[in-house]
Amino acid sequence: MSMLSSGNYPVFKTWAVNLLLKWSSQDPVSEKEIVRNNAVYALQHNRNPFIDHPEIAEFIWGSRKAEEWSIDVGGPQSNETFTVQPNPVLRELKVKINKPQLSTYLIQSLNGINLKAGKFSSEGTLTVDELSNGMYIIVVYTGTKRKVAKFVLQHP
Repeated sequence: MSMLSSGNYPVFKTWAVNLLLKWSSQDPVSEKEIVRNNAVYALQHNRNPFIDHPEIAEFIWGSRKAEEWSIDVGGPQSNETFTVQPNPVLRELKVKINKPQLSTYLIQSLNGINLKAGKFSSEGTLTVDELSNGMYIIVVYTGTKRKVAKFVLQHP
């Protein structure tokens, strides 16, 4: 029996989403999974975002899917702002960081595959026309900090 319902969000059949959310909540990330994720990254240069951010499943399919999700690894005391707009995205994604500096970005699929990369200064407009409709993760590296957000792409 296939878990997939289509190639468009939410991709999985309802029973599969329920199963994955139950699994996510009842089986927290272990140290072994973290070590494996780091080892895979060292070899393949891709990560499992569900290991790095287990809460993201709720923001993609669960009770928090209507909420924006982002993380600032700089911590709550940081006075930096990081925004990714609009969400959903039609053609261009605007990324803003209030502290001007050269930043590197990666756009990843939900399974951690790097799809697009580049650089921008404090405010970047990224064209995402080449990507298919769906949900993605953008990782932005500024100095020693990493910021992560999800976005949905909906071509008109």
